[in-house]
Amino acid sequence: MKESFPVSTAIKQAYAKLTVDPRVEDALAFLVPDQEKRLEEQIAIAKIPGFSYHEKERADAMKEYFRQYGLTDITTDRFGNVYGVRKGTGHGPRILIDAHTDSVFPLYTVLEPRFEGSKVHMPGITDDASGLAAMLSVLRALNHADISTVGDLVFAGIVEEEPGIFGMHKFLTEQTFDAVISLDCAGSNWFAVGASGECNYEVRFRSLDERINYGKYSQCLTAASRAAIKISEMTPLEKTMVLVDSICADPDKEQGCTTKLTRLNVQVRSCTKEAMGPTEEMIRKLMEEACAEENARCGEERVTFEMLKNEFLTPGAQDLNNPICGSAYTILTEMGVEEPRIVETGNSNSGEALRAGIQAVTMGTGGAHGGRHSLQEFFDTTDMHKGPQSIMLLALMMAGVVGAIEPQA
Repeated sequence: MKESFPVSTAIKQAYAKLTVDPRVEDALAFLVPDQEKRLEEQIAIAKIPGFSYHEKERADAMKEYFRQYGLTDITTDRFGNVYGVRKGTGHGPRILIDAHTDSVFPLYTVLEPRFEGSKVHMPGITDDASGLAAMLSVLRALNHADISTVGDLVFAGIVEEEPGIFGMHKFLTEQTFDAVISLDCAGSNWFAVGASGECNYEVRFRSLDERINYGKYSQCLTAASRAAIKISEMTPLEKTMVLVDSICADPDKEQGCTTKLTRLNVQVRSCTKEAMGPTEEMIRKLMEEACAEENARCGEERVTFEMLKNEFLTPGAQDLNNPICGSAYTILTEMGVEEPRIVETGNSNSGEALRAGIQAVTMGTGGAHGGRHSLQEFFDTTDMHKGPQSIMLLALMMAGVVGAIEPQA
């Protein structure tokens, strides 16, 4: 085990006791063949359109699965989040296992699987139908082995993750937990311990006036294109990502005329709040350069810009000495991962838990993926059972198992 990663003796001892419990061994074995059913449900979930803010049908499907697998207190909250409880003995912590119900694909997207060897090609098959199906597999394993936990396990489908972790933020304003395990994407060799700060900039480039297009492009459009190239070539600060989301012209321009307004959307993600200010200045300088180059090219015609800032997520971090990080690391290394990849950047539902002061990680759901957020998305089923196995073990470490270990959360 990596010496530099903190894992307490208590966590190591609890894990050793947990994994020799016959009920846990039975549940781990059950999860291997259960992945056939998991994949069936994963495809069924992915077939339900789930574009952000249009997730009710998927949430209703999860609600029915929760009923089928014996959860109690099943609820759809006023935000659209759906959850149910697998009750513990009533004297332990409250642990959340969540995945998000939304996808990035418009409602008209064709959602049909295409099979190629161990791969299933389908928009949304990984992000996050895989998380939703993996939690159901964990639930079946717990029921099969009749495992009683000390703490309550809450299983939830959370809305509005893709636009900015909005659903989880709303959920946590009305719910409290001692630990959060978010399920997202594929893989069984990584876990995320932090959350990036996120800030969007809308840069508005304006030309002096609109003109008939005689084979010339509008200055504002060309300046925005120059700026996009500059962003793609910039070297960001450490643990910071800068990218152009989109370039769009004024939708109100008249037919046959070039646009006099072009919007460039720039997204910044950083692990540290301190990097946000300097990064903003770097972006502003590149925008100034793009305008200056365009004005130099066109002489008297002028192009200007303004930057509008929308800072909606702050960075989230936690003490890696806490139980959930140490447990996740122990589980993956004991399952044969030589060196787990510990992700400090990115944003998923666990990031909002960190911002709320709750120990939390995001776990991969097993298998592998490619083409995420594109029509070429696929899920590779190879070793997909390892995801639910690690997720279940982490949930049991946090909640405790009657007759085996005390809660570690």
